Amino acid sequence: MSFAAALFLPLLLVQTTIVATPQAPRPFPAGQEASEGTGRIEGVITRSGTGEPIAGAVVHLSRVTDRNRPNGLAVFRPDDLRPSATTGAGGRFAIDGIAPGEYRIAAFRNGFVRAEYGQREPGSGGAPVELFAGQTFDASLEMIPAAIITGRVYDATGQPVPYVRVSAMQPRVLPDGREMLEGVQSTTTDDRGEYRLFWLNPGEYVISARQSGGGIGGAVVMGSIGLTVSTPNAPPAAEELATFYPGVSAETLAAPILVNAGEERVGIDLRLAPAAAFRVSGRVVSPFATSGSVFVSFGSALPAAPGAPVVTRSSRVSDPEGNFTIRNLTPGTYRLQARAEAVGGRRLSAHATVEVTNRDVDNVILTLAPGTDVSGSVFIEEAAAPRALEALADPEWTELRVTLRGDNGVRFGSDATEAGEARGSFLIENVAPGEYAVDVTMPNPDLYLKRIMLGSAETGPDAPITIEPGFTGPLFILLSPNGGRIRGVATAPDGEPMPNAAVTLLPPDASDIAPSGRNLPNRNQVRTDAGGNYSLSGIAPGEYRLFAWEDLERVPLLDEAFMSAHAARSERVAIREGDTLSVDLEVIPASDIR
Repeated sequence: MSFAAALFLPLLLVQTTIVATPQAPRPFPAGQEASEGTGRIEGVITRSGTGEPIAGAVVHLSRVTDRNRPNGLAVFRPDDLRPSATTGAGGRFAIDGIAPGEYRIAAFRNGFVRAEYGQREPGSGGAPVELFAGQTFDASLEMIPAAIITGRVYDATGQPVPYVRVSAMQPRVLPDGREMLEGVQSTTTDDRGEYRLFWLNPGEYVISARQSGGGIGGAVVMGSIGLTVSTPNAPPAAEELATFYPGVSAETLAAPILVNAGEERVGIDLRLAPAAAFRVSGRVVSPFATSGSVFVSFGSALPAAPGAPVVTRSSRVSDPEGNFTIRNLTPGTYRLQARAEAVGGRRLSAHATVEVTNRDVDNVILTLAPGTDVSGSVFIEEAAAPRALEALADPEWTELRVTLRGDNGVRFGSDATEAGEARGSFLIENVAPGEYAVDVTMPNPDLYLKRIMLGSAETGPDAPITIEPGFTGPLFILLSPNGGRIRGVATAPDGEPMPNAAVTLLPPDASDIAPSGRNLPNRNQVRTDAGGNYSLSGIAPGEYRLFAWEDLERVPLLDEAFMSAHAARSERVAIREGDTLSVDLEVIPASDIR
């Protein structure tokens, strides 16, 4: 008997099958006549501030299936039925025949900001509504007129420029505490250089214009005719990069534009600013015969400096020698990845990290090589709690997927397999060398990742695994159905229950969080329902801190100084296998975060 088998055998109850990610829920009833088995949602849509009824507004219902997803919304297939209604002349709407359950209610109308029932400010998430059989729920909403920003884009000579991408952006807090600008809406200038950004929420925006095809923070990647060589210490080429209103090349110098509800700001003109631009060039080589095209992708995980790109772009390398050029780069650290397919179907890849300072970077060689196949099996430990023993019969427990997640954001996932003796096994193909966190998609709420073995070595569930060339594996993963549960109520400072607050479960000290966040609990975030109630499950034994946030989008969970400053407003808990704890929380207001 192997070491791995000896370690796991006493604990096993059943070996699971790795299958595809769970399908979206089946369509739920809509449009039926109200009956004892269904409910009704009705209301009036009015203009904020005046009470004027709004005709022609479309009201949508979205069923809540998982509060860990963004806004807690279900994932719908194209053929799913989504209950909706359109308001009449008096602004009234009604939706009958709704199956009991929890829903979010949103209204849309040209010229107005999207409104959601229970939201505290424009653009924020609303509160879910629980509908019971035979119930009629009043979901009247006020809609705020949208803002508009218009202007023109000129070149250095004062001529209007068509086909320029103009974007309205707002700052977003990254997990490590840094801020980056995130695009909210974008458009393209017409033949007169004019642009119009509409349906904007009231607030402050940074306006940017970019003439190249790379998009916000992006770069153009293209095949070159030959290898480009730069003269050492040569001055950088002047090219038109992103320009920020009123005409500066650095986002830190941009002047934000404040727009109020229903306001149209005109004359926000931008002049494309010549700025220092650099390029990275090199060649893709392969010791293997390839079929089809070679692709080179480019990007950076996080901005190294203001204005550095965050997005990734890719392009086919068309030069027969494999030469490539990446243009319009600002200083920063970037990742390059080449990928191709060898004759016979084997996938090839190459990786390199380049630092752009004040000059072009040339002669970067990307050598294609096959990745490593990682095989393994997932097991479920014998259940200790009666609720878990009963749940083992649920077929959803077999809907598991294993993913390897690198610190640079690269992910490799397993495919489905359930044939014969392969039942419960998985295969992740062509994994590039590096360190990875092991993620397991676990539809059953009580499961948690308990133990990992890589070859003959055991590692902690939160520790990274290292994949090296020639790795033979296997990777064994043990899940336990005896995860702990924590439930409670999150209240505002005034003591009232707060719907749609974000509850996070974190290590006991901010310094314990890995810079990449890979050691955060598998299910570390949940939203409160309409009554402020929350429930976390599948928690591994250990000590934690519980926080409740009004505005999680602006919380830098990986910023040690920020989290330490708010630690006194959290609740410290210790949980064992199978425990169920009741912990009430006070929500940290958005005003204390911004």
